[in-house]
Amino acid sequence: PGLIVLLAACLASQTFQAQLSGVVRDAAGAVVPNARIVATNIATGVQYTAESNQEGLYRFLALPPAQYK
Repeated sequence: PGLIVLLAACLASQTFQAQLSGVVRDAAGAVVPNARIVATNIATGVQYTAESNQEGLYRFLALPPAQYK
């Protein structure tokens, strides 16, 4: 019985999150370091920000599932 209760507690505490990543490039195709990227939740207007690294890579690690622009 203890295992069943523990499993139920683990399932109840699960959260759903999305990850989004990409590369920022300019019109010539060169990577853009230190660019500010904003993901805006269309339904709520809440904004999440990330910054590209020296290779132009950015990553949002824990976005709530939604549609973003």
